[in-house]
Amino acid sequence: LSLQQVEERVRLLTGRVEELEYQQRQLLARMDTLIADLERGAAVPSTGELVMSEDTVTADDGGAVDIVPNTTETTAGVAGAILPPGSEMDQYNFAFSLLRKADYEGAQMAFDEFITLHPDSELTGNAYYWLGSTHFVRDQYRDAAVAFLKGYQEGPTGPKAADNLLKLGVTLSRLGKPDEACATFKELSNKFPEAAQILLDEASDEAASAGCS
Repeated sequence: LSLQQVEERVRLLTGRVEELEYQQRQLLARMDTLIADLERGAAVPSTGELVMSEDTVTADDGGAVDIVPNTTETTAGVAGAILPPGSEMDQYNFAFSLLRKADYEGAQMAFDEFITLHPDSELTGNAYYWLGSTHFVRDQYRDAAVAFLKGYQEGPTGPKAADNLLKLGVTLSRLGKPDEACATFKELSNKFPEAAQILLDEASDEAASAGCS
């Protein structure tokens, strides 16, 4: 290659990088607006039943968590602190144990409390993901979207970043917001091309279901 050709390729590459950065800024701006709307409780149409392929949440936290209907009374029957005394990891594991028991209300309260107590923890992105999952499985899509988005914003390169984006896209689709969902799936494929294949395949299937081009 001549120096001129190399310079031209560098210019093209630079232009592509700048385009991707612009698209990311646009996405984040749209997400900021969306989260503000969701937190204000803006009316958002529901798009139907929970797709059962979302019932098993697979992650790094000790294997798969089977999301099944909760037929037991929650352990968090009273308002107030729910996490036991102990280390940060002890409290995280306690919250996760409630999720394993399908105590979604208790797990929601526990992860909420964990995030409040440990906002700078390396586990915060994970906690937001599981918090979102407690809402998602109960069809509380507005709250789920807020949690998944905050999880991604808090840990854009963390172990649950790609998972948070996937679930955010799925949730936005459930909320009847296909444009935002498609932008989220695109962000996922752009930022995490080497994510687990099962996650990428699910994102591709969900994007097709949402009508993404």
